[in-house]
Amino acid sequence: WLATAGADGTVRLWQVSDPAKPPTVLNAGSAKYLAFSRDGHRLAAAGRNVIHLWNMDDLSADPIVLNGHEDDIWALSFSHDGQWLVTVSMDNTARVWDVVNPSSPSTILRGHIDVVTDGRFSPDDRWLATASSDHTVLLWQVANLATAPILLKGHQDGVNAVAFSPDGFWLATASDDNTTLLWEMDNLQSPAKSLQDQSPGVHELAFSPDGNWLATVTSGSIRLWDMHNLERNAIVLPRSAEAITEISFSADSQWLAAGSQVGTVCLWNIT
Repeated sequence: WLATAGADGTVRLWQVSDPAKPPTVLNAGSAKYLAFSRDGHRLAAAGRNVIHLWNMDDLSADPIVLNGHEDDIWALSFSHDGQWLVTVSMDNTARVWDVVNPSSPSTILRGHIDVVTDGRFSPDDRWLATASSDHTVLLWQVANLATAPILLKGHQDGVNAVAFSPDGFWLATASDDNTTLLWEMDNLQSPAKSLQDQSPGVHELAFSPDGNWLATVTSGSIRLWDMHNLERNAIVLPRSAEAITEISFSADSQWLAAGSQVGTVCLWNIT
């Protein structure tokens, strides 16, 4: 399936094997952010401060509605084992939901003092990283979310996005201070490696599934960083002038797709 969210409040599911077939339309009331669980059994849609959760094996059933945030949700992501869903919000909190037992209360993560902009689980689901406009990143132990998080300070402006490398060795954090920082997860006491960008504000990033590349997005460029040679200058990808909002690598790491605010998608072969 391919899922899209529209300003009309619907989620549309397209069959990738037959894209000409009319999509299945799901009513989400309001939907801006989407996420599939890795096993493909669940789809979550966030709009305003509400999450809708569908069982992909029974789309005729009403979605489970998750309420709790007091302001707009900015991002959501499933854990790799599919048990947990993290949502982050303008209410300065993140919430972790047990989607296997959705009737159980969410765990509220308080620690940031400004908008929480992103949240991602590590590949082994041991850690949850949350980013915030308060210039910090917090690392939470998933097995014990009540434990005080590890505070990562290094950025001089708001942090917009976080991503773990596929092997869990690196945590990358992107900021409005024009830098991407790389933190060694096994040595968080050491200073992070800084990837400098000449364009204002790094607002999105993604690792390739094979771990060879880190893509970063600013208002003026998309850059590819060689994770095996961080001293090498980044490759700047040619692109159109539209503002890029999302990037994603293909599963085989050969392609990078970027979506824009004007509804276009750019695709690069990076092999």
